[in-house]
Amino acid sequence: ENSNTPHKPCPLSLGNLSLRARDREVLVLVYWDGLSHVEAASVLDCSVNAVALRSKKAKARLQTKLAASVSPPNLYLPALTIQKEQLP
Repeated sequence: ENSNTPHKPCPLSLGNLSLRARDREVLVLVYWDGLSHVEAASVLDCSVNAVALRSKKAKARLQTKLAASVSPPNLYLPALTIQKEQLP
């Protein structure tokens, strides 16, 4: 790791969430690093549609895990909302 490179901690690295590597990968690229689906597809060497599908499914799994790990039953937990970018 280069000590001169600025590093921002990623909230998706929470150990208790046990996100799959593929889920972390697409969520970090699209929602944390701010890459478009086209850019993420290039990085991941897959289609834009694959990125869109993977990010949608990963976001749903993350929301389920967050709800299960953060909230006791009977407490209101607002839905996890992440701005979805428009595909080209």
